[in-house]
Amino acid sequence: MDDGLRRRLVELETKYDVVLAELADPDVIADSAKYQETMMRHGELKAIVDAFKQSVVLEQEVAEAEELVAAEDDAEMKDYFTSIITDRTAEFEALETRLRAMLVPKDPNDMKDVIVELRSAAGGDEAGLWAGDLYRMFERYAERHRWEVDPIAMSWTDGGGLSFGQFAVKGKGAYSQFKWE
Repeated sequence: MDDGLRRRLVELETKYDVVLAELADPDVIADSAKYQETMMRHGELKAIVDAFKQSVVLEQEVAEAEELVAAEDDAEMKDYFTSIITDRTAEFEALETRLRAMLVPKDPNDMKDVIVELRSAAGGDEAGLWAGDLYRMFERYAERHRWEVDPIAMSWTDGGGLSFGQFAVKGKGAYSQFKWE
C-alpha cells in the first residue's frame, strides 16, 4: 500500500474515532438533526475503517509468514508458509482495490430517487416488446433492492409491448444505480 493511501486511511480512522465520540455526546443525542448527520458519517466511515483494519491484519500476517519462511528449515513448512503469503497477498491486493474504490468521492445525488423514461422508438412491435421487457427487468431489479416503483405514465401496445413508459424509483440509493440508464 502506498504512503498516500495509508495516510488518507489513517486520517479517516481518526475522523471515525471523532464521530464515535460525538455519538456518545449527550448534546448530539439531544439534537435529532445533528445525531442523524453524525450517524450518516458513521455509516460512511465504518466500512472504510473496517476494511483498513483488515488490511493491516493481512499485512502483519504476511510479514510474520515471511519471517517464518526465512527461519524454517523444513521444506514442507516453507511451502505451507509460502502458500499463506500467497493467499494473504491476494486478499490484501483485492482489499486495497476495494479501499481505493471506497475512497472515490460520491455523487451528491446518489441517495435520491430517480425518474426513468422508456420509449420503444423505431422497430415497431419488436421494439415495444423489448421496452416492455426492459421495464419489467427494471421493476424486478428495484424490488430486489427494496425500492418502490411508481408508474407515472405508461402506454402499452396491443401486443403487450410498451410504447412509452415513465416511472419513479423511490428508495435510498436508487439514483446511484439508475443514473447510467
